[in-house]
Amino acid sequence: MQILKYYSLIILIILSTIDRIGYNYLSINLLDFTIRYFHILSIIPAIILINSFKINRLIFYYSVCVIISGIINTRISSSISLIFALFISFYIFYLPAVSFAKQYPNLGVKAILQSSRIIMLIGIVLHFSGYTERMSAFFYEPSYMSIFMAAYASICFTEKKMISVIDFILIIIFLFASKSAAFLLILFAIAIYLLIIKKEYIFKYIVLSYVTLLIYLLIIEKNNLNYNMIESIIKFDINNLYEYSKQRSGERYNLLMNSYNEAIKSPIFGIGARTFQNIYFGTPPVNIFFTIILEAGILGLIICIVSIKNFYHSIRDLNEFKSLIICASFALLVCLQIESTYLRAYLWVMLGIFNGIIINKRIS
Repeated sequence: MQILKYYSLIILIILSTIDRIGYNYLSINLLDFTIRYFHILSIIPAIILINSFKINRLIFYYSVCVIISGIINTRISSSISLIFALFISFYIFYLPAVSFAKQYPNLGVKAILQSSRIIMLIGIVLHFSGYTERMSAFFYEPSYMSIFMAAYASICFTEKKMISVIDFILIIIFLFASKSAAFLLILFAIAIYLLIIKKEYIFKYIVLSYVTLLIYLLIIEKNNLNYNMIESIIKFDINNLYEYSKQRSGERYNLLMNSYNEAIKSPIFGIGARTFQNIYFGTPPVNIFFTIILEAGILGLIICIVSIKNFYHSIRDLNEFKSLIICASFALLVCLQIESTYLRAYLWVMLGIFNGIIINKRIS
């Protein structure tokens, strides 16, 4: 049964990454929410993994905030769709991952490692066969895959016994083949964590990341760089690095500012689910905190902050995997400052595994 559950978790993680295949077909529209085929397929491993169903109080309170915002802004249909998507994320992706990891914490981390390797190899094959211009495997775009890679990269930098040289080779290949600024941000967030918390790793891994970044910029981004950029990186010139990151962010910087402007206009109750998309031609808001204010108002934001506080408070007594969970969650949180939604299925699976490990250690 343990082996069956282990491979079910690997399948669930892989299915959680699929948002390109079947994007416009093999799906069912329910109000403003699209149920894709991978949601339906994920029910099978979820049933195998899950031990019991329960209502999460914070999810319930957040849903109430979304409904209140929907009523005030006459966005009831969109609010119900958002709540439905939230419950799918919780019951099909989060809760099954928690159920497994609280029983088998080591296998939970191993499942992240193995599924990430599989997805990476698929992405490499698709990219170098010419199927995709930039490496993104099943993901709609490389930046989404970069966010998924936060947990994998964190394992590589914190759990030396579980990885091999091949893992670092896969990371470097992804960096070059995806040309993803989001993954540079992931590596930067991990570097900050190592610098502050794990100083014994810093020389080996930060030098590796720094040299890789310089090579990446010289070879891949040479046509997009100004002549002072390499010097700015070497000297750590914050102003030039900020300007470069703004250029590489594409439309995200403008969307971030638009999200901020809309959020401060109606901070109490928000503007209702999917209202931002209607204003900005279907483009979702950027930044997890602005998104939550827009969808659920200030009370929704308070619930989110309480959730984050509780999560980090529960980590402090951990011994095994403490560095991994802090490092990966910090990198994910950094990325969610420029990411379009917190409803990515792979985010919920990862958080489920991390919380399952925390629950296991608390019980033991």
